[in-house]
Amino acid sequence: PIATMSFDTPLSALAWLLLACLSCGICASSSSGGFIGLDNEGRALHVDAPEGGAVLLDGVNCKDELAALRVAMAALEAEVDRALAGGDGSQQPTAAREMCALPVLNLTGHTGSVNTLALYDGEHGTLLLSGASDVTLRVWDLQRMPPPTTVVFDAAHNGDVLALAVDAASNMFASSSSTGDVRVWNVSAGPTIKAWRPIASRNDAVPAVALAGGRLFATDNSEEQVRSWNVLQDASMLALLFHGEAILALLATDNGQRLYSGAEDNVIRAWDVVGPPEVSSLVFTVDGHGNDVRCLAHDPVDNILFSGSSDGTIKAWNITAHEEAASAGQQPEALFVVSDHAGAVTALAYSAAPRRLFSAAVGQVYVWDVTRSPAALVRTLAGHTSGAVNALLVVPDGGLVFSAGSDHAILGWDLEACSAAPCGHRDVLIDVDPDGDVDGPHAYALVAAGTGDDGRLYAAVGNSVQVWRPTTGDDAAPLVLQHALVPDGGSIVRCLALSDNGRRLYAGLDSADIVAWDLPTSPGQQAIMTISSGHVPKVVALAAYGNDRVASTGQDGVVRLWDVKATDAPIFTFTAVPDRTLSSLAVYNHALYAGNEDGTITVWSIQPSLQVLGKLTGHTGTVLALVVQGSLLFSAGVDGTVRTWDLSQQRAPAASTATLEQHTGRIYALATSSHDAGRHFVFSGSDDLTIVWDTSKSPPTLAHNFTTGSFSQTQALAVYDGRLYSAGSDLKLRSWQLLNC
Repeated sequence: PIATMSFDTPLSALAWLLLACLSCGICASSSSGGFIGLDNEGRALHVDAPEGGAVLLDGVNCKDELAALRVAMAALEAEVDRALAGGDGSQQPTAAREMCALPVLNLTGHTGSVNTLALYDGEHGTLLLSGASDVTLRVWDLQRMPPPTTVVFDAAHNGDVLALAVDAASNMFASSSSTGDVRVWNVSAGPTIKAWRPIASRNDAVPAVALAGGRLFATDNSEEQVRSWNVLQDASMLALLFHGEAILALLATDNGQRLYSGAEDNVIRAWDVVGPPEVSSLVFTVDGHGNDVRCLAHDPVDNILFSGSSDGTIKAWNITAHEEAASAGQQPEALFVVSDHAGAVTALAYSAAPRRLFSAAVGQVYVWDVTRSPAALVRTLAGHTSGAVNALLVVPDGGLVFSAGSDHAILGWDLEACSAAPCGHRDVLIDVDPDGDVDGPHAYALVAAGTGDDGRLYAAVGNSVQVWRPTTGDDAAPLVLQHALVPDGGSIVRCLALSDNGRRLYAGLDSADIVAWDLPTSPGQQAIMTISSGHVPKVVALAAYGNDRVASTGQDGVVRLWDVKATDAPIFTFTAVPDRTLSSLAVYNHALYAGNEDGTITVWSIQPSLQVLGKLTGHTGTVLALVVQGSLLFSAGVDGTVRTWDLSQQRAPAASTATLEQHTGRIYALATSSHDAGRHFVFSGSDDLTIVWDTSKSPPTLAHNFTTGSFSQTQALAVYDGRLYSAGSDLKLRSWQLLNC
């Protein structure tokens, strides 16, 4: 099998079959049994296995065979969902939910390490070329799914096939080997591969070749140089490009007018190879790695060169800037450096749409978002069973990324799915107190307001409210600090709340004051009002009621409701538990809910009359967080449980409808969000663990969990634009990707 999974509940035999045979791509489970397959015209059929009949699926066009693979994966997901929903109704997270959890193709046939991949996409079809240590070359037809091997050269070289390069415009490709020979092959109709021509034979291995514009480039490490031939005419040698150390990587761009080489001296060289051979020249050098340069990739739109090294880093270089600086003898700094690999970077491949860079190291494939600076790690792909990943290749029109490794396997990954961050991916970690000005670990509250470019994240940090702008993928950083709001008096900001229309921000202070700002704010903006709440000794929770009212509570067990248009006195004052702390507040349908130190939740009606409706019981410790989603109230606290309460009736519910028990410590924060697809989520945060609950189901089920990577308390959560933001006692802001949850 290409993957092994364990589940708490049994899967049907059909699902087990599919988990073992996903690489075939021609069948999938269906809700009524049987399979989904393809007819001769590529249309999707539902084949009923017990009855032997077949029904054409209306509206499903699978002429693009990759679409058929996606149909199969979706059906498999439904089967897994059905199996996992059994038993006690609990649901554990599973990698099978995500399109990128497994490769969509597994091409087998090589019996040795697959060292190199290349793509021919020309008049004779779309072909994947692979070379391996079993001395064979294989050609795979990507216009058929799964791709069959159309041509196999069992003795393509006398030794291991090390490198491949394609010139689709000339209908040729080149290969090189460990025994020093370089050969050129012609692609013709069929597709078939015509007889090869030997170009050169040396005693040393040829680890890299490049082919473009009718010119072939190959390493000659016995002389520490690059050799060049005109393969469209007489295959005569055109030029020698001297390096000084063994060359490991070659990359031809601009239709063969520019050649880049990387070598064991840690240096990248850029060569101008346009025009007569005798005028080929060195344009610039880049000396920026701490070890040999093993692989190269190019972004032709922004003219950026990516280099991977045995030092475990990838560096990005602005080619235009290097060309301009070369005449002055200068070398610009790298655009960015990423160093998250566990070992040497062995392969690179660039995708223009979406803009992603794929890298390989220590048997894994890394996916980088290069719209960020530095590039952000999106995910890792772990499909190879052993050894190194030697080659990567993007097939943009086919929507695939291929990886080849020492385990003899060639794996195909869904480009779109694998370019998206998985649920729970942390894509930002920001120190909200870089200068150490905050006295003590104070990052108590988060709220998000606005939409699109007008959206802001407000964080209570020390004695200020920091205003952060969540950015788009084109920005250098996922969060940009705009300014800070500082209440008079320098008191610690303990809690935040937003009015229902999102146009007013309230802050509760340790001085027992409540301040408010109209949104959006600007640098130096003063509060529009300050309320002396009278709470003793501080305000610990706020909840907005409509657009002009706010409820407050403190450690004195008292709840007050304020009208911001008349702040001299509260509209009402309730005492829940005298001299006991109330830790949380929520408002729903003209009722106020307060979480108590004794584990109860006190409920008051605000309209039509002020009265106590009762208490919600069930928690065994202080209720630290409350949040409302739809007509459900979620509560959490010291006992480590999340409880749900049905508020649809005009009375206090007698008991919670569900108790969610996955945390092992106290829960400090709750947040809620809804997806366009109709799924709803609640997020609960304890020490270094945040859990995503799918509240579309009844009772809610665990959809995902992820850790902060530290031992800090998760003191606040907020959701904005597909991300969950958390603030901790370590004064760090973290952003978690919610796509694919």
